[in-house]
Amino acid sequence: MNELPDIKPKFVPEELKDKWLPYMRDEETLARYWGVPGQPEFIHRIGGLEKDKLTGNVSYDPVNHEHMIKTRAEKVRRVANDIPELKVEGAQEGDLLVVGWGGTYGSLLTAVNQCACEGDKKIGLAHFNYINPLPKNTGEVLSRFKKIIVCELNDGQFIHILRMHYPQFEYSQYNKIQGLPFTVAELNEAFNKKMAEE
Repeated sequence: MNELPDIKPKFVPEELKDKWLPYMRDEETLARYWGVPGQPEFIHRIGGLEKDKLTGNVSYDPVNHEHMIKTRAEKVRRVANDIPELKVEGAQEGDLLVVGWGGTYGSLLTAVNQCACEGDKKIGLAHFNYINPLPKNTGEVLSRFKKIIVCELNDGQFIHILRMHYPQFEYSQYNKIQGLPFTVAELNEAFNKKMAEE
């Protein structure tokens, strides 16, 4: 716990205190400034209804609604500026990039390492810890390999995200939806078969 960074909310800066509105945003992150509760000048209505983009008053205006939807989406996209870049284990470029996420890491890494030991195959693993947004270097990593296989213990949710954001690449799927983890043997077979394809 001691190694985790401190959480430091962005309170309203002194120079904005006279001009503060509840939905003023930091230009870089689009995060709103925090008003200290209990102070009259920082009164803000809280609730689930759509708010005006600056005043925080409840708004039913369609144009404001569109603005708020796009602002929230852009705020999430900008998180990519603060997450680590995607790292590849094994070959940094080459024949096959194995893509995984979540609890598949151990079996994928073991299978990739075993395949790499079987001759001159250039195989790497990109294991995603961040999915929305994706790391900023995702496209560059994908571009370094001839083939990409996305391994998921479901029917292929993540591959849809990759295809949506990076449609220029061709992806293969390896899915298992039996409530059981991947075995290294089945992964080795799938990877070798993929690399053998013309």
